[in-house]
Amino acid sequence: MKPTAVAVTDLRFDETIYPRQNVDDQHIKQMCHALEGGITLPPIIVERKTKRIVDGVHRYHAALRREAKTIFCILKDYKTDADLFREAVMLNTGVGLKLGVDDTLKVLQIAERYSLKEIEVSGMLRTSIAHLRIIKNRYGTIEETIKGVKQLRKVALKGSVRHLSGEELTREQVAALESAPGQSYLLSIRQLLDAIKYDLLPPASKHPALWADLATLRDALNHLLKRKAA
Repeated sequence: MKPTAVAVTDLRFDETIYPRQNVDDQHIKQMCHALEGGITLPPIIVERKTKRIVDGVHRYHAALRREAKTIFCILKDYKTDADLFREAVMLNTGVGLKLGVDDTLKVLQIAERYSLKEIEVSGMLRTSIAHLRIIKNRYGTIEETIKGVKQLRKVALKGSVRHLSGEELTREQVAALESAPGQSYLLSIRQLLDAIKYDLLPPASKHPALWADLATLRDALNHLLKRKAA
């Protein structure tokens, strides 16, 4: 299909069919730098009738940031929103910025809304049905009140906290998940132990904040171990 120049202001970013939880600002900056360096980015995929962006949201935002008037698009027609969403996911699970855990959970939630079958979703996410069933359980819940109605919202869990799968989380836990590591806490502890054992840590004079946090960690561990032993 031949790309067509479309006014940036005519395009629609529809979060309800976007397979990611958030737009990555750092990725937008990288694209802006590429454009400034004379790199030509691929055209974005757009639904012809509604001008909704199917693929290329970061390229679209880079165009907005650079105040571009037009952007090259490949215009396509879709029979249903489910067809549009299916292609949006497929185009985001190939090359380029990979889908994270939060993104995958969002894909599963939207797929459920469109009543897509497991075999379709596994194909969209480029994984096996067996692995898809494992992914489906990697979330906790938090109770929220929306328009006066209490309901449970699913919260994606990173690798370090998958033991919380199926549990109801507190607001403090949900907030802490933002900075939780993707890898196991065991790995983080072993990395810190190696840094201590082999004297890899910077001196307190050069990194006082680090040593202040180490002291806080020491006190928190002492408190935790005493509580567990009681």
